[in-house]
Formats: sequence, structure tokens, C-alpha cells
Amino acid sequence: MRRLFKIPVVLLFAFVPTFIYGQAISLEYCKQRVRQNHPIGPNATITDSIACLKGKNLKNEWLPQLNLNGQATYQSDAIKLDMLLPDTFQKPIGFSKKTIETDRDQYKVWLDATQLIYDGGLNKARREFSDLSYKSDVFSAKSDINKVLDQTTQLYYSIILNRSNKKLVEVLINTYDTKLKQINSLISQGMMMESDRDNITVEVLKLNQQLFELDMLYKSLLANLSVLMGEQIGDSAKFDIPVINKPDSLQMSRPDLAALDAKQEALQYSEKIYKAQRMPKLSAFAQAGYGKPGLNMLSTSFDPYYIIGLNFKWNIFDWNNSARERSIARMQAVMINNQRSAVENNIQISINNSKSRIVQLENAVVTDAKIVELRSSIARRSADRLDKGLISSTDFINDLNAEMQAKLNLEMHKVQLMQEQSNLQSIYGVY
Repeated sequence: MRRLFKIPVVLLFAFVPTFIYGQAISLEYCKQRVRQNHPIGPNATITDSIACLKGKNLKNEWLPQLNLNGQATYQSDAIKLDMLLPDTFQKPIGFSKKTIETDRDQYKVWLDATQLIYDGGLNKARREFSDLSYKSDVFSAKSDINKVLDQTTQLYYSIILNRSNKKLVEVLINTYDTKLKQINSLISQGMMMESDRDNITVEVLKLNQQLFELDMLYKSLLANLSVLMGEQIGDSAKFDIPVINKPDSLQMSRPDLAALDAKQEALQYSEKIYKAQRMPKLSAFAQAGYGKPGLNMLSTSFDPYYIIGLNFKWNIFDWNNSARERSIARMQAVMINNQRSAVENNIQISINNSKSRIVQLENAVVTDAKIVELRSSIARRSADRLDKGLISSTDFINDLNAEMQAKLNLEMHKVQLMQEQSNLQSIYGVY
């Protein structure tokens, strides 16, 4: 009974809202909350309870089966006996014809008890089949929640990239604001034109617009992540940068493959079920009742009665239905094996693509770092030349935007690298 009370408790806590404001959040914490609060999270627990109940029902088939029955009937005809009986009132003694007829209204209440003695291994095969079906359902539930975890990971890295881009845009805005103050001073000295100030002002407006778009996207990402986690995340929450461990070798641990393996093994026991259904069945039975008539059909009174015995049943010919069912099970096993091979091929393709993508991103990060260093140097020289009036504000803006784009590319590739490393672990089934 304790197992049955787990379900409502889990479902109750799944809908209790919680709030996160200003505290640090990790990717692992987000995944943990998704497992606990997502609507499909309790499915594994529910599947476990269902399997437990099914197992108890199958075990109970070996217990005595009791049925209480009742019946009241009226029949159009009844047993009738015509007999010649001696008439003692006649002198000398003679014989007279007498008719004996049972009542046409009959009443009966009885208790049937049946005990299975031998079933040809049918119950055992059904229990083993049920256990493997349960494993398949559990692995399928894990596969479903893993898909939600992949969504969570994607949202998490999108948030990190969004916040990183916002910081870079804010730094660039501050740089332009500082430069505007210098330009205003130079304009008052007649060393620059107002068009130079206007060009930079336009860039600041564009960056503020970009900042607004990043904030709106951030709110959308937070809202989506909050839905998956089952708790409200405030705008001030801090997201930790995940530390991705790169093991030398990852072991395949995918629940979808395990579910297919369990299904294929279950089909083997389904063949045993079809075979056991053709085996002889032996059971003992007992019947005790009270009715009119009892076992004596000529009685017109209510009498108790009982019957005990053995029941034997053997389906000696089923028009090859069982053989065809076993053939279907074998063909279904072949189909599952083919499906597993197709899944393995797709997994290997995904692994190859992910590893190649990781190498590309690692190279991109190294190259981007060099580009950022060069672009920053160019931007610094450009700022000095602008102050000396050697270049226009347009040239300065182009150089500064190029530095900004290089930094955005570097941050984007860093986040994409971490995300791809997480994706590779997910492909192997490591969460």
C-alpha cells in the first residue's frame, strides 16, 4: 500500500510553484527540477506502481477463485413420473395410477471454488512477459524525460549566450558614450564636425535597440525554462557556466535502446505464452449450495448439497492459431532488431557529426581569440587616430564594430562548444 501513495504525493509537489530570484542557478539544478516537476516526470513512478499491481494480479491466479451465484427460474415443463402404487384402502388390495411431478419454480444459491493445479507454464510466462514489458515502459519514460532535458540544456546555453552578448553590447555602449564626451569637447574646439557625433549617436541608438531585443529574448527564454522546471525564475537570477568533463571514453547508456531490447526479449516470452496456452490445464473444483431442488431432482423441498472434483482441459486443435501467433512474434522481433540497427546507425552518425563539430568549434575558439586580440589593437589605434583627427568617425565605428563582432563570435563559439560537448554526452545517454 505504501507504493500506491507515492503517486498523489509526487503529483501534488509537482504543481507547487517556487520562485528563484537573484541566486545562482546551475544546469544540473535545472535538470533536477525538470525531473521532479515536469508533468511526465512522475511517469516512471506510476509505471512502477502499475507493474506492481499487474504482478500481484498474476500471482493471485494461483489462489483459489471463489464465486457466489444465485438463480431463480420458472420452467414450462418439469419431470413427471406415472407410477402404479398399491391402494391399501381397497379390499382386496389393488393398484391405482399416481403421477409425481417436480415443481416448475426452482431456486438455487451456490458457491463455486476453483484451485488451479497445473497450467502448462502459462502463468510464469505471463509474469515474465509482464516484467519485461514493465522494463520497456520504464525505459520509454526515461527516454521521454531525456528529450525534455535536451530542451532544458538548449534553453540554458541560449540564456548564457544571451547574457554574454548583453555584457558585450553594454561595454560597447559605454565605449561610445565615453567617446561622445570626447567628441563634444573636440567639436567645441572646432577640431571635429557635428556629423561625427551624429554617426556615433546613431550607433548608440542601434545598440540600445539591440540591448532591448536581447532583454526581450531573455525574458522569453526564462519563461520557457520556468515552464519546464515548474518554478518561476526571476530576471536577476545568475546562471553558472557549466563545467563539462571530457572523459576519455563514453559508455552508451540510452534508454531508447534499452526499451527496444526489453521489447525484443518480451516477445520471446510471448511465444512461450502462445505455446503454454495449448498445454493441458488441470484444476480442482468444489461447489456447495442450497436450493429447490438440490441434487435430487424429484425433491420439492429446499435441500443443501455439494460437489467436489477435478477439471481437465486440453485444447488439442486450434486450427494453427497458436503457431501463427508465434510466427507473428518472431517477425515482430525481427522488426524490432531492424529498428534497433537503424537507431544505432543514426546514433553513430550523430556521434560523428558531434565530434567533428567539437573539433571545428575548438579551432574556432582559438582563432577567434587571436582575431579579438588583433581587432582590439586596431580599435585602440583607431580611437587614438580619431582623437587626433586623422580618421573619420565612420572609420572608427567600423573598427569598433569589427572588434565587437569578433568578441561576439568568440563568445558564441565558446557557448556552442560547451553545448556541443553536452550534446555529445546526451547522444551517449549521459545526463
